[in-house]
Order: sequence, then structure tokens, then C-alpha cells
Amino acid sequence: MLNHFFVLLKDHFVNLTKCLDDCSLSHEEKFQMHIPDAVQREIEHYLASRFSRAERKLRAAQLREISDFEGVARKLWPSMLYVNTSVSGSFAVYESNIRYYLGDIPLLGAAYISSEASIGFQYNEKGEYLFHPASCFLEFIPEDEINLDTPSTRLVSELEVGKRYELALTTQSGFYRYRVGDVIQVVDKANGRKDVPLFRIVYRTGSILDAYGEKTTEEHVESALRRTAKEFGCELNNFTTFLQIDSSPVVYQIFVEFSQTLSAEEMVTLN
Repeated sequence: MLNHFFVLLKDHFVNLTKCLDDCSLSHEEKFQMHIPDAVQREIEHYLASRFSRAERKLRAAQLREISDFEGVARKLWPSMLYVNTSVSGSFAVYESNIRYYLGDIPLLGAAYISSEASIGFQYNEKGEYLFHPASCFLEFIPEDEINLDTPSTRLVSELEVGKRYELALTTQSGFYRYRVGDVIQVVDKANGRKDVPLFRIVYRTGSILDAYGEKTTEEHVESALRRTAKEFGCELNNFTTFLQIDSSPVVYQIFVEFSQTLSAEEMVTLN
């Protein structure tokens, strides 16, 4: 959503500035098409009552000075301290795109929460988390045992740096050793404490590609596509993949979006 917000802002920035300047949404066709007239009038009334004409003209003039959207968040909101958004696991692919607009503003995931429990909170700007000490009882299944019928488990004090584990949690509301499907990687220990691991969210077990038992994770695909994008001198914007079971042999179809259009020769190489 955050990346989409900045893309829309960039595409409609000139007309949005005009709307602010004139206190009217009539300059933007998308508004006319998708926002009810009554809501448009409420927005225009808010702008007129909240900001004087001089204030709107001044702000519009400031916005017209913005010619480059790299680091635009700081140009728009100089006092912004940080941005609260998901920055790990499946969302990691969007970080470089978001970073283009945010510049040096810190990206903080704040809390790591599932439907079942509050699992952790962000420890630093590198996207590393601490486990929540009291919301639930956590156990950890080693990555190489995830597909076993009766895997062993580890306690938080037994986790090893560099190893990956699937989470299993027991909550006061009745979930018992419930496997949420998230896989984390222990990256360090906090302040040298052996019993306080720092971790990153890596992938979900349901996102593994496994047509022939190869166990390819979303992280593996993303890493390969990032290296490919780098070879072509561009960035990876987004991707998705699915198993095409109506072909023989079964193959994976990967739909990928790079930051620039590839040449015909590069497309041949990619295929």
C-alpha cells in the first residue's frame, strides 16, 4: 500500500497541487470519476475552513518546487521521524522501491502480530525483532524438520544463530502448539544475552515451491530475481509465481516486474 501510495502521488502530483491551490478537486479526473460529489464538497470545505487562501497558495508554491521524487517524503514532510510499515518476509521485495521515495527516513515494522498473538516487536532499524516475553508460549521447529509428522521443538533459550525455525505457539485463548506457518531466522543475540535472540521473518511455509521435492522458498526466488535484475542494470519491483500443472513436465511460471523495460535480447536471455 505504501509503495502504491507514492506511485499514485507521483502520477497525479501536478493535478493534486492544483487542487490544493484552488481548493477544488475539479482538476483531477480520477476524483471526478471515483469520489462522490458530496464527499468532494466535504473535502473542499475542509480545505477552505482549515487553511487560509494564503496558506494554500504558499504550500502549493512549495510543492511546485519539487521536481524529483527521489527522497520525496522528506521534501513533503521535513519533520517526519520514521515510517511504520512491514519490511521483512514477503514484504521485503518492496523495500528498495519504498526506499527510493523515503530516502534516509527509518523504516520500522514496530510490531510482529498474527491473528493468534502478538509475537514480537522491532529491535532496530535493520528489521531485526525481539520475541514478545508474555503474550504467548513459543516453541520452535527446526527448518529441516518442518515437513516431519512429529518434529522436535526448541525453546527460545535453545535457538542458534544462523538457524531457521517455524513458530508454534500456545495462547491463553486456547491455541495449543499452533503452527502459524511463519519461518524465522535467528541473526544475533541481543546485548550478548544468550537467551534473548534477535530474528528476522524469512518466509511462510505455504509459499514454498515444491513440484519435485526441491523446497524452493519465496526468499530463494526473490534472491535469484534480484541478481537477474542487477545483471540487467535495473531493480526488481514485484513478482509472483505459480505451478503450471497442465504442462508436461510440470513447470513454474514466474511473472516479474522490473524497474525498466527489458530489450528484446534481454527478454530472450531471461526466458
